[in-house]
Formats: sequence, structure tokens, C-alpha cells
Amino acid sequence: MERAVDFDKLLPLATRFVEGDPRTLYWVQNGKVFFRRYPLQRADVATFGFYLGCFAVDAKNCYCTNSRLTKADSTTFHCLNYTFYKDSNHVWTMFGELKKADAASFTTADTGAVEGYGMWHAFGFGKDTNGVYYVGLYGYMGWLPDVDPGSFVSCGDGHFGYDRAHVYCGNKKLPKARPGSWAKIGGVYSRDGDRVYCLNRLVKGADPGSFWVAPQSGTYGMVARDEARFYLGGESVEASEFEAQLRHHAGPGSASVGEA
Repeated sequence: MERAVDFDKLLPLATRFVEGDPRTLYWVQNGKVFFRRYPLQRADVATFGFYLGCFAVDAKNCYCTNSRLTKADSTTFHCLNYTFYKDSNHVWTMFGELKKADAASFTTADTGAVEGYGMWHAFGFGKDTNGVYYVGLYGYMGWLPDVDPGSFVSCGDGHFGYDRAHVYCGNKKLPKARPGSWAKIGGVYSRDGDRVYCLNRLVKGADPGSFWVAPQSGTYGMVARDEARFYLGGESVEASEFEAQLRHHAGPGSASVGEA
């Protein structure tokens, strides 16, 4: 993800909608504002602006896609990053309001965006004085258990974060992982001591010393191997499946079975 992208910058209405272009999601035609092909009944063209994360604001109202946020205060509403938005009293994501969030102290822990397949995805951590919140792909959200928000750090990849005592993937603890000894391997895999994890699950029998993750684009790398086995999403697969996945995700640095 190029940090040059200003997710917190209000953009003006486009003059036409172009499929796949996030800068034209909100547009105007014949004096009426649209989100994609859906009209916004109460939108004020003269004061309307929008953020790349599908939120928008005018002089009187705030919007998420083509829906009006009835609780939002347009005078204090603003973007924190690609995932999180707030006004003086509420915090929102694309997937709804964060009911327990303290708007006054809520802040972000990363950019809130991961790039994959030519698109931005809302994906990351935010926190307030009481806790840490996670938003993942496919609308998954949740508060982290037993977390210390004061020491929490996001790894910035949309998957991992840690505080002074625990390592998290999303809003789940990695079993027995400790921040001082834990390290990312690549993609969705990490290690601590003699343990290997795929996201928040132990990869049974994996050898951390020889574990290798295929150099796939983005942060979604699922294809891996060690000296004895081949893996897809943390599950053991046959060598033929491993090779097929390597070919499917072929790119610079891809290796065959004998090159790990």
C-alpha cells in the first residue's frame, strides 16, 4: 500500500461513475448525488464531499455508501483512516457502528487498508482507552481479549499485532506466543520457538527452522513448506497441490519443490 494515498482527504463529487475507480463512487448528475447507481435522497450537492473508504458528508448529513448515518454529526465527522471514521460521539466502520467505542479517545493503530488484487480492503486495528478493536475481511470485527491498549502495536499488515504480554491475529490470541520471541515468517504465517502459526492456528508438526512461504503478492500468502511437508492455509497438502498453487501464484522469486 502506498502511504501517499490520503484516505483522510475529502474528495469532490465526480461528474460520472466509472466502475472500479474509487474516486468516482460518489458522483453528480442533473443536480442529484449518487453512490454508484444509487441516489442519495437528501444530499446537498453544494457542500458534498467523500472519502475513499465509502463515507461522505455534506452540511447536514453523513453517509456510508448510499445510507444516511442518522446518529452522525456532520460538523465533527471525519476520517481516521481507510477503515475507521468518527464524530464527537460515535465511531464507525463500513460494517457498522462500534457500539462500545469511546469516540473521544479512539485512534487508529495502522493505515486501516491492505492492498490486494488491485483493490484496497478495510483491514486493521483501532483502539481507545478501554480496548483494541479489529476489522478484517468479509465484515469480521471484534474487540481483542485481555489486551493492554496502551502498549498495543499493529504490525501494519492487517493480520497481526501485539501488546506487552500477548500476540494477536485479528482479535484472537496466538496460543503461547510472546512478543519478545514471536516473529512473522511471511504471508499469514508466523513463529515462536518451536511453534508455527497460520493466522491464529497452530500448524501441527511444522518445522520452524526450515519453514518457507511462497513469495506471493500482498499479505495473503497461504502456500508454504518445510523439509517434510507442504501446506496450504496451514493444512498439509500433497506436493502436486503445492506445485499447482505455486504456478497459480507465479511471480518473481517463485520456486519449485526442490528450491525452498
